[in-house]
Parts: sequence; structure tokens; C-alpha cells
Amino acid sequence: METQSPLPEFIKYKPDELDEYLRALQRDLNVRNEINKSLEKEVRTCEANSMAINNFIERYDTTVKDQLSALIALNSDFKKQVNLHKELKDKTMEYKNLLNSERCTDMRNKLNQIKEIKQELQLFLDERGIPAPKI
Repeated sequence: METQSPLPEFIKYKPDELDEYLRALQRDLNVRNEINKSLEKEVRTCEANSMAINNFIERYDTTVKDQLSALIALNSDFKKQVNLHKELKDKTMEYKNLLNSERCTDMRNKLNQIKEIKQELQLFLDERGIPAPKI
């Protein structure tokens, strides 16, 4: 069996091209290494933040739910009380308006006239010795 000469393979070998290829691979590897270092740092930060967030949620989950429920209830109750206050003020104002109305003033004047006339009549009858009916 005859051995083939390695010379054709040797002639195809271009050390400068291979060195350039190796340098390009090394540059690419260095860039990827820096990117991965940056990502590792970001991952550590994210993991720390995730742990802090999970701890916060675990610690305050019940408290926040309770506070939210309390705030919702207080919000509703507060609005009801404010609305009730307005309704009561409106009713008070209605009463004041009634007191100051022409009808009410007219009625008061008539009642005062009745009282004055009654007193006047009582005095008139008393002066003449006529007994007035006692009611």
C-alpha cells in the first residue's frame, strides 16, 4: 500500500489566515465573556431584588389585604357619613326655610293676634266684672 504525500495538505495550510481566524475567535470570546459577566451581575441583582420582593410580599401580604379592606370600608363609611351630613344639613335648611317662610310668618302673626285679642278680651271682660270662660 502506497502512502500518499502530505504535501498537498501542507500547501493548503496558511498560518496567517489561521492566526487571524484565531484572533477573531478570541475577540468574539472576550466580548461574549464581558457580556456574560455583565449578565451575571444583572442576574445577581435580579435574584437579590426577587428575594427582597418575595420577602416583602410574604411579610406584608396579610397586612396589606387587611389595610385594603379597612380602607375600602372606611372609604364607603366616610362617603355615607358625608352624604348623610349633607342630607341632614339640607333638612335643617328646609326647616329654617320653613321657619322663615311667608306661610309660617303669617301663621305666627295670626297666633300672636289671637293671643293679643284673647288678652284684650280677657282684660275687657275683667274690667266689667264679667267672668271669662276658663279654657
